[in-house]
Amino acid sequence: MKNTGVQSSTQQVNSSLENQRATQAPAGKLQMVRKQGIIIQPEVASTSSSSMRSPAGRTRLVIAPSKPTLGTTAESVESHGRKTLKARSISRNHFSGDAKLSEKHNLTSTTDSLNTARHQIKQDYCLLALLKGFDADKDLSHASQQLHQFLENNGTKGPELQKRLTAILQQFKSQPELAKLLNQPATTLTSLLNAKNINHFRIDITDTIRTPERLDKRETGLGHTLRLNDKGDWKELYKSYDLSNQHDAKTIKKAHDEVFAAHPLTEIKEGSTTEFHVVLGDGKYGKCIPVVDIKTGLVEAGKKSSIIDVAKDDYKNASKLAKLVSDKNKHLYNVPKSLGISVSSKFEMKKGKTPEPAPQSLTTFALGRTSDEFYIAEKNIDLYAKKQYESFEDKFFEQVKRLVTLVQALEEDQLVQPDFKPENVVDFKHIDIGEIQSLKDTFKPTGLTPDYTMPGTRTKLKLNEMELKTYNRFSLGASLLNCVSAYFASDDNVPNALRLPVTNGFFSRGYYTEALDHVPEELGYTDEDKPVTDAMKLTLQFVKHLMADDRSIAAKIDLNQWVKDIGQARISQQT
Repeated sequence: MKNTGVQSSTQQVNSSLENQRATQAPAGKLQMVRKQGIIIQPEVASTSSSSMRSPAGRTRLVIAPSKPTLGTTAESVESHGRKTLKARSISRNHFSGDAKLSEKHNLTSTTDSLNTARHQIKQDYCLLALLKGFDADKDLSHASQQLHQFLENNGTKGPELQKRLTAILQQFKSQPELAKLLNQPATTLTSLLNAKNINHFRIDITDTIRTPERLDKRETGLGHTLRLNDKGDWKELYKSYDLSNQHDAKTIKKAHDEVFAAHPLTEIKEGSTTEFHVVLGDGKYGKCIPVVDIKTGLVEAGKKSSIIDVAKDDYKNASKLAKLVSDKNKHLYNVPKSLGISVSSKFEMKKGKTPEPAPQSLTTFALGRTSDEFYIAEKNIDLYAKKQYESFEDKFFEQVKRLVTLVQALEEDQLVQPDFKPENVVDFKHIDIGEIQSLKDTFKPTGLTPDYTMPGTRTKLKLNEMELKTYNRFSLGASLLNCVSAYFASDDNVPNALRLPVTNGFFSRGYYTEALDHVPEELGYTDEDKPVTDAMKLTLQFVKHLMADDRSIAAKIDLNQWVKDIGQARISQQT
């Protein structure tokens, strides 16, 4: 779809974080403020849905054409005192009450109620979908063993599902021709096993299994919701888990001990020592949580988003980017592994319309073993507040080297990252790489974070060659400024020598040439003076050159030489 325009919305920084900018540091600890970005995304034309649910949630109404068309029948449906037409497709694979389904492979006896029949259909679909996820079409015996193990101690319905699985497998054994259909969709197999109820209650299976790519824990009774990706793999979502549960402990405890326990966003449930809530990241497009591939047991990071077009574009662009990156630098990028899209448990509220289930994407990545560089910088600044200057210098110097190396990798492959910042660096790798663009293509200023964005990016119709060439360097300077001082150049309380003017939320210019070597003697955090060490002064000068208003100055910088000089200026290097 061709985009006809763009719209932007600014995510405001939480007021509690803004309060941390006070000049007085609380209890000897200096606080850093994590900045949110500006979302610039294509306008999405509103579309009207042809289907909706009644307020009671019982009858699905579908607006039929004025005349029944070939392949459909129309029946009158009573709903809240009104009659409307319901069009149903009668295709070969659409098992509705209008088409008599063969009961040759039926497993389930006719139940007493429609609700019971639907519950059984949902259970069977869950089991068959997961069985296929374990490659049952290749090796049914091995897949059934894996699924039995997966269901063990899994949620409140695990034992019940295990019994039903045993019955299904017995049906496959007694009817070998049924097992041969395991390469068919799980909905097809579910329909065959529940033919009597489908025929008796005239059940439309597509209306019963509304979200085939999502197995919601509230419906399945399993411990966690599962999502299907584009490769046919099921991912178990672990936003919350309980290590006293055998299933959770077996699946996630190792990752919890090595990564999540020390993660700054991990929360423990009040009154518990084993229940945890984990968010690995909370960005402008959605949250990132732990997910587990049920077939391999691999723990990954899963980024959830309700902005589907952006998620699709990022996934596509990331795949394209992987081909542009040189072999030398591939290890510096966290390329997404899979993408899944399904309807979420939340509803979209649109004015004047019935609430509809909201679509949601899940993009998976290799799990980061450390916090992002912003949190690392926050811990480093705390060392400075405690007057541990030598340790502080050595720690932030490691960050200087990491961030410079990542920018050098971008420059070597002629790439530009519109939103380069410490929050987008994990495990010494670029993340959110779907935004990275080739300098050979037309630059698109998407996903910008004001305090890291070069002046003119939003206001100019087109950046010139010099500006594009040094774009990453401006963002690098802003990142290093925050890492070494906990300030942004736009902060009200930043020393005058480091402040830059802001217009409409973005910098209006860089640092003047004559002031590039002028840096403050102190940072003004507290009443008690704390020195700006030689290594810090040199880093701040490096920052100002990278963020110079004259971009030709930034272009001429020898990054390696500056890093070498900063390293030699550290206290630990003095004799």
